[in-house]
Amino acid sequence: MKPYYADGLVTIFHGDCREVLPRLEAGSVDVCITDPVWPATTVLLAGSDDPAGLFAGAAALLPRLTSRLVVQLGCDSDPRFLLGVPPELPFFRACWLEYARPGFKGRLLYTGDVAYAFGPPPRSRPGAHLIPGRFLGTDAVSQRLLSDHPCVKKLSFCQWLVKWFASGLILDCFAGTGTTLVAAKGRRADRVGENPARRPIRPCTCCCRPSGSRSRSATARWPPAGWSRACWTLPTRRTEPGRGLKTAPS
Repeated sequence: MKPYYADGLVTIFHGDCREVLPRLEAGSVDVCITDPVWPATTVLLAGSDDPAGLFAGAAALLPRLTSRLVVQLGCDSDPRFLLGVPPELPFFRACWLEYARPGFKGRLLYTGDVAYAFGPPPRSRPGAHLIPGRFLGTDAVSQRLLSDHPCVKKLSFCQWLVKWFASGLILDCFAGTGTTLVAAKGRRADRVGENPARRPIRPCTCCCRPSGSRSRSATARWPPAGWSRACWTLPTRRTEPGRGLKTAPS
């Protein structure tokens, strides 16, 4: 299976994640951190005709790859959407990702997102033994200004999730504009120079494009329009051969 893009830190497969995930090597992923098409979305996205079915189909394939999953949803997303998470990934905790300046949807004060973590907690490390459950995002500039994608995630939210829930290879099977990918690459660059025996954080991505979809998000190029190369290509020093995403033998 040929990647759409690959470097020393990132592997991107552009296709339907339900077709890509079965071809990845079993047990090769540390954690899946993803932001699927939300239930009751009003934006035309690939898979927006059946968000629950799309998510359940992808989630059913994850236990073969990883024991941990983090799903980011809006504060107004129906949590019953998560019934698609397979029983092999038990619930761990919810984390509130709050806006310093909330918005509104009609009468609903939109205060932020909620991340639901499943599976065992990441291994303890100095300064990160207790897993917190709240983060206040104070980003001054919206990532929506950097892309024409209608549902760009807040970068600081993704950076916080990567910091607390990732210690190895990250999978995002609903990549969108790649905000989780950028957060993971930044976290990896920050860790250059640390203990070389410590396994690096390395992102990989499966862009979800349901078969037959014609929506704008399904045909988006990489990098997204408006992104500078410096934004998504960070230092790749001291990468470790063999640590990246591998596909299963044909």
